[in-house]
Amino acid sequence: MLDIIQQCKANLKRNLNNPLVSEFFKTRHLTESDIDTFDLGYANNISILGTEMKNRLVFPMYDINGIANSLSCRMLDKNDIPK
Repeated sequence: MLDIIQQCKANLKRNLNNPLVSEFFKTRHLTESDIDTFDLGYANNISILGTEMKNRLVFPMYDINGIANSLSCRMLDKNDIPK
């Protein structure tokens, strides 16, 4: 799970100028500090746990011990219909 989170975090850093990503952060007044605090990531054309992800913001979920145990994703492209 940590490998997936690290991959998505690095991908987000590379895609901060992507219009879908930048608009999401701009409208919600989120900063790079917020990105780091919440370990936000970006999935673009990658497979996460067997599911193809495209244009998704990734939110890792941590248990009480600080161990990542799941991911939540938000679609950034309103025209993208999950399959």
